[in-house]
Amino acid sequence: ISGNDALVLHAGGSVTNNVGGSISGLGALGVGLGSGAGVYITGAAGTVTNHSAISGVAYGVGLGAGGLVTNTSSITGGEDGVIVQGAIGTVANSGSITATVDDGVALFAGGSVTNASGASISGLGTLGAGVFITGGVGTVTNAGSISGPNHHGVLIAGGGSLSNAATGSISALGVGVFFETNPGTITNAGFITGTGVDGTGIYLENGGNATNTSTGTITGNKFGAFLELSLIHI
Repeated sequence: ISGNDALVLHAGGSVTNNVGGSISGLGALGVGLGSGAGVYITGAAGTVTNHSAISGVAYGVGLGAGGLVTNTSSITGGEDGVIVQGAIGTVANSGSITATVDDGVALFAGGSVTNASGASISGLGTLGAGVFITGGVGTVTNAGSISGPNHHGVLIAGGGSLSNAATGSISALGVGVFFETNPGTITNAGFITGTGVDGTGIYLENGGNATNTSTGTITGNKFGAFLELSLIHI
């Protein structure tokens, strides 16, 4: 299936892309309802289950009223790989989700992201994060790879928690894990790093707790951990 916006549902609903299927949104940024989306669901909550390839010049998958995205294969987008607005979003990834302009996964009303062992989420743009959550409490559970090579690995603005398993890796040029504005809780048993000249592993801007277990590594070229009004347990 291909088109300016390849597949659009106006009143909620569900889409399943089975093995061998292909959904491609070819429109330019800013053109069409979903602005070049592979799958765009609005009007009510949407559910997308992908076992093959979904891509969009703007968004791989866009949900305008919240919902669930389950990916076992490949979702790629320009602006965002997966974007969820309007209500809580849930993303369960055991494949790859990539964006070339902005965020791998962007949740604008809070929600949760689970990234399985061997899976990857990447936001490759200049200001992009691997995972960006705002507008509500965010929860990230990672056992795979999350990266924002040019900005943030994970940025959570509405408070919440992040758990990084022993198999998990979170990296970014700027901050590996950044809890902005609201308190956050970090539990790390894997690897979190800020790779740039001013890179910081974890940054809690407004309180919270960080626990680094015996298998965990947190590094940054400037700060390993920068915590304001917070507690860290090593």
